[in-house]
Amino acid sequence: MRGRNQNRICQVRYEKARCGCRTDDKLHTFKRLTNLKSFTVSVVSHGHGAQVEQLLKAIRRWSDAHLKKVIVTVNVPGLDIGFFDHKAGDYPFVLRIIQNSELQGFGANHNTAFQQCDSDYFFVLNPDLELPVNPFPALLTALADSRTGCAYPIQTASDGGKQDFERDLPTASAILKRRFSKIAFHVHTPPQARWASGAFMAFKASVFRSVGGFDERYFMYCEDVDICLRVQLAGFRLTRAETTVIHHAQRQTLKNFRHLLWHLRSLVRLWNSDAYKSYKIKFPDGEL
Repeated sequence: MRGRNQNRICQVRYEKARCGCRTDDKLHTFKRLTNLKSFTVSVVSHGHGAQVEQLLKAIRRWSDAHLKKVIVTVNVPGLDIGFFDHKAGDYPFVLRIIQNSELQGFGANHNTAFQQCDSDYFFVLNPDLELPVNPFPALLTALADSRTGCAYPIQTASDGGKQDFERDLPTASAILKRRFSKIAFHVHTPPQARWASGAFMAFKASVFRSVGGFDERYFMYCEDVDICLRVQLAGFRLTRAETTVIHHAQRQTLKNFRHLLWHLRSLVRLWNSDAYKSYKIKFPDGEL
């Protein structure tokens, strides 16, 4: 991961008091809080100011002393400028804004946000998420397992239908089946997920750091596949947390030719990567 001088980082608001405890509870509360594992949330906006605002409200609703910081990256220059500033006082956590001077990829944005993470865990969230229930306790519980490197929630569509948020190892044959046969309209749940959707990923910060974060050579697609493979190659597992979020997935690959080219380019890079080749050797049963 590398720093980016073109980003202007500003701390908008420092945290408010997290707890209105009675005086006779203060010592007990202090002891409890100092033993808590903390997490930082990273969200990237591509002109999604209104959606990010709703997500921040949901995070605020479910936040407690575990949540240390939320970092919002405004990725498209000129958009969302000042959008969050006047709302900063509404949040009981540290809110930081990164304003990019040029467009960056998914991995580069979250890697830059991770440089501001001084928590035990690092959560990556899409702006197009809804949190109808509190997902954080289940994710924190999953991450508490020493074997878990990355945890993720169940993702559903707004109509309640299940998203394909966990998948097998992507191969050319599997993608062709999904694209041109009925399997494309059926959500397949593998016995053991080989990778999980980047729409919502929760990492141990130490694991994210040790594997080098997201590979910034990918742009828009396959960053989540690549890092999941590297987490597993490092000896950790992916763990599904039994909690549900709503993801308004856009599926731009099927609608936008430029996105299709980005996706194909990322797939070619993935298939030729050391991580992919090593994974197929270590886990030969990983194909669909």
